[in-house]
Amino acid sequence: MTKKAIEILQKNEDGFFLMIEGGRIDHGHHDNHAKLAFHDTVAFDAAVEVALEMLPDNDTLFVVTSDHSHTIRIGGWPGRGESILKGQGVNMGSDGLPFLTLSYANGPSAANNANGSRRNLTGLATDVDVFQQDALVPLKYETHGGEDVAIYAKGPFAHLFHTLHEQHYIPVAIDYAACYRSTAAQHCNKTTAISAAPPAPMNWPSIIRVLVFCLVFILL
Repeated sequence: MTKKAIEILQKNEDGFFLMIEGGRIDHGHHDNHAKLAFHDTVAFDAAVEVALEMLPDNDTLFVVTSDHSHTIRIGGWPGRGESILKGQGVNMGSDGLPFLTLSYANGPSAANNANGSRRNLTGLATDVDVFQQDALVPLKYETHGGEDVAIYAKGPFAHLFHTLHEQHYIPVAIDYAACYRSTAAQHCNKTTAISAAPPAPMNWPSIIRVLVFCLVFILL
């Protein structure tokens, strides 16, 4: 879909804005299906790679970020080379039951715990698509997390994205870079080129393409 969208939008000589969302990542986490979420994270990465191959970064601003995190966590001491979806062979709790490397703070899989005791994972196939990682608090759906999420940028005005930003800063920076509404800046004059922020001066085109990839998940 990313390839086809770019092929269509490239026909516009005035550039374009394209937002690509890995929405199924979010769905996987809400159901505590870590493997399904990871599967779509890989597909999301492939979409970014396609865009980078199809478009030049001298006139295309690529922005990759997320609008929130999830409550998934990494814990325990898995064996070297062991799948992140496993871990019950070496991770043992003080209750004498194994636990996985991945778990959630809340979500539907908490219903698997009965009578105040965790379920016994011994012998379970924890790396199948629909396996639900353990959750602590029972909820119909797992919630979003509250951590800061990453933002990556490449191309013209990528230097505007650095350190920490409030979410509302992102569209303002994109608007400035692409001259959608903020047309007073020098680089918005089609007859004038400006220099980039240091350390590498170069001329920016007055009309640029903007691609925003929204991951809707970050694992910290």
